Amino acid sequence: MTKIHAKFDGVGKSLPEKILTNADLEKMVDTTDEWITTRTGVKERRILSPGESINDHCVKAAKEAIEKSKCDPDEIDLIINCTFTSDYVLPSGACIIQDKLGFSRNVPAFDLAAACSGFMYGVETANSFLSTGNYRKILVIGADALSPFTNWKDRASCVLFGDGAGAAVLSGTEDPNEGVLSSDLGAAGKHNRILMVEGGGSAMHGTALMNDASLESKYYITMEGNTLFKIVTRIVADSVNRAIEKAGLTAAEIDFLVPHQANTRIIDFVAEKLGLPREKCAVTIHKYGNNSAASIPIALYDSLEEGKIKKGDKIVMTGFGGGLTYASLVVKWG
Repeated sequence: MTKIHAKFDGVGKSLPEKILTNADLEKMVDTTDEWITTRTGVKERRILSPGESINDHCVKAAKEAIEKSKCDPDEIDLIINCTFTSDYVLPSGACIIQDKLGFSRNVPAFDLAAACSGFMYGVETANSFLSTGNYRKILVIGADALSPFTNWKDRASCVLFGDGAGAAVLSGTEDPNEGVLSSDLGAAGKHNRILMVEGGGSAMHGTALMNDASLESKYYITMEGNTLFKIVTRIVADSVNRAIEKAGLTAAEIDFLVPHQANTRIIDFVAEKLGLPREKCAVTIHKYGNNSAASIPIALYDSLEEGKIKKGDKIVMTGFGGGLTYASLVVKWG
């Protein structure tokens, strides 16, 4: 019996209009454009304006993905919203997105938190739902607003992050020559503290900050950058190799790489391991920064718009994030 698996029908994106350049950051913190570009590859990033909603960007990206998939919005069976920075702790962003999309029925919807690996976890979750045959079209959104959680006084981390949303409509197919060929997901929980936001959860909620202003830094992203780099270069490369092997392919058969946009050095490292030149690799970090769960769907979107991915191409998507989570997919583009 042929197994049902997921394929991509349409992809959308949405970004804030506000652009924060390296020149702007030079006025805010002790840094330079040269320092930022050399170490990260970021030249500018998109930032939410006061009062702007990341959930609204999810809706815009979702509408475009649905339109490009050429499906009726009411054909969507499930919404998976991959984020850890939704507008509210409760209710879930997925429920708000479902309401704003105006579906005529109560489509199930939930948030999935796997940090920068979120979209990949979401696609594999959708893949499993579709394989049951009980779902036919699933909307997967990857979105994060990191600017509200960025310490703009921390020169090491504030240069990295941006905001944005990407989305994809996935449907089930029995065609073995298209769609998700394999996946490799994992979590190295022992590294849970090297990338985190300590405040804001039940362990340190808002009243803690009200009672002790010195805790303010706990409500921002903290990162052990050098440690993270050393760990993820090994973990991501191993994950990619496992996914390729599971697909019954070799690295030489991969046509294109869509990596998480965290750092150009990590992107170059993974591309080199695959033997892919830079032109066969999606790179958007220079214009968007690291927008966490949104980075892979946005990079995928731009690569499609620029004609870099063609029908029949075998592509690898790979990412990592706080947790420490990681995920790789091999997809044959249909």
